[in-house]
Formats: sequence, structure tokens, C-alpha cells
Amino acid sequence: DPESKSAITVAHNGRVARWKGTGFQEMEQLIDIGTNFDAGLTLISADTRLLAAGSRQGRIRVWDVRRRALLRE
Repeated sequence: DPESKSAITVAHNGRVARWKGTGFQEMEQLIDIGTNFDAGLTLISADTRLLAAGSRQGRIRVWDVRRRALLRE
């Protein structure tokens, strides 16, 4: 996230987290995209507001990361 000097990660278990602080030691859980969606098929917008995740079955979900809300499926 360019404004807050943080990093967002997507783990293989579907957990999306923001890491910040000295050495990125502070973790904040943001959303859980579930295990049906592949971390390798995930995109985060440049402003970190939106996250899109695809499944191997061809489904796509889009979340508003800041509001922690699913927008579309």
C-alpha cells in the first residue's frame, strides 16, 4: 500500500493480511477469500482498495479490501 508503507499478502489458506510497522512485523487480518480461490490467481489494485480472486473452476470474486466486503461474484 503506497500511502501507508505496508504490504498486503494472500496466503494459500485464503487469508488476506496487511503487514506494517518496522520490518513489517505487525499483521492485520483483512479478509478471508476461502480455499476455493487460488492465491496465485489473485490481483490487488494499485491503490489496494480492490482485490480480485479467481478459482480453478472459472469463478471470480471481487472484494473491497478497506470495507472488507464482497462486491461481486
